Amino acid sequence: MTLGLKHDFTVGQIGARIILEIVRLNPITEVLAALDVSTATTKEITILKPDQLTKKVYVGGGVTFTQPPDGVGDGTDGLIEAATVLTTELSQPGTYQTQAYIIMPGEDGFTQTGTFTVGPVL
Repeated sequence: MTLGLKHDFTVGQIGARIILEIVRLNPITEVLAALDVSTATTKEITILKPDQLTKKVYVGGGVTFTQPPDGVGDGTDGLIEAATVLTTELSQPGTYQTQAYIIMPGEDGFTQTGTFTVGPVL
């Protein structure tokens, strides 16, 4: 499973939507396509701050299928998301790493990692 990211953020941002697109390489066409995650029983999103020491894991009801207008809302488009609720979740400017973990029929595992940028407040 591969990962695509949709947004960049600002330090201390509350309500920042961390949207991950889970895709898979079609072995015949060699084209990346969204992986239907609508049957996932477990969805997790982990972010690792730039200091490489601090990790935040969003689980359970904290990870949802991305609703319109950004997604279709049911996971068939491969989009999942979590939103920040505390200013400390994006407390460091720099490059964050992120990864999804999915369990569903026929799939059980982590995606590749991706990155997003958190900019400073001037």
